[in-house]
Amino acid sequence: MKRRALLGLSGAVLSGLAGCSTGATDSSGAPKRVATGPAGGCQSKITAQQYPDPPSTLTEERVVEFVKRYERAQIINQSAGDHGSLSVRITVESVSQTDDGWLIQLGGGMSQEGCGDGNSYVSDGIVAAHYFVNETAVYRADTFAETAGDPRQNGTKVA
Repeated sequence: MKRRALLGLSGAVLSGLAGCSTGATDSSGAPKRVATGPAGGCQSKITAQQYPDPPSTLTEERVVEFVKRYERAQIINQSAGDHGSLSVRITVESVSQTDDGWLIQLGGGMSQEGCGDGNSYVSDGIVAAHYFVNETAVYRADTFAETAGDPRQNGTKVA
């Protein structure tokens, strides 16, 4: 029974990796690659996104929508040019209005499928960012390994 399980697993692994290399070589002797893979993910490149402009009028709804769109562009642009596909899910963890602006904490996840160096891959990650937005500036901080703080102190001015 163990042998059958091993053979079944081997077949599944080989099927998952099939399609990224043709076995043929180009004029330099390097392997030629075919753009195929999981769910057709290797047939297209991830396209960079434009960052949105901050809202001209600050309301909770406009600020939340802005930081969600900004974070989505941030994540997509980190993978721009890769062969594959990327899905991003962003959730709003908290929103607080302060005396001088808005503090927003985002969470969520991302998943990427693609091909690189002749191999298929799938990678997952989390979204954890904290923003401060007011009429004059936008600050962003990664909050993966820490609790939400003030992005003006531990983050980067992004707009």
